[in-house]
Amino acid sequence: MNMVSELRTEVFKTKATTVSPVTVTGYDGHFEFKGLEPIQYKLQVSANGYTTNSRQITVIAGQSVTGDITMRR
Repeated sequence: MNMVSELRTEVFKTKATTVSPVTVTGYDGHFEFKGLEPIQYKLQVSANGYTTNSRQITVIAGQSVTGDITMRR
């Protein structure tokens, strides 16, 4: 498995056009957003040389959300 050296990760509110924070990960792909309001979001990841991918996530107050997303060349 090839590791991505830099991954751009964004979350978008699904019921509004406002873009929420952006974060950049290291080679291991871990990232974290703090202080998101408890609603549904679209998580979008992109990196040079890979196709952009996204998935829906639901943030629940006081809980962490974890999951995997695959990047393809």
